[in-house]
Amino acid sequence: MTEPTTAPEPSVLFVCVHNAGRSQMATGWLTHLAGDTVEVRSASSAPAESINPVAVDAMREVGIEVVRQVRDEIRGRVEKLLAELTQH
Repeated sequence: MTEPTTAPEPSVLFVCVHNAGRSQMATGWLTHLAGDTVEVRSASSAPAESINPVAVDAMREVGIEVVRQVRDEIRGRVEKLLAELTQH
């Protein structure tokens, strides 16, 4: 009998300019709904200093905490990738 293969864990990346509101809410919702079955991350090209307090309050109203979410800055990686692509 052959061993069943397992599909890789799905991964979702929400990207926006400031990563301070909508992407944080989307990340919170998907994490809440999917649990550990999906890798969920968010990133931005120009990160804000903090998450919008209105988004934080809205998510708290439904029992989802977004303040501790990890935010990533992608600008440097995108610029590096574009530089590599244009050199070829």
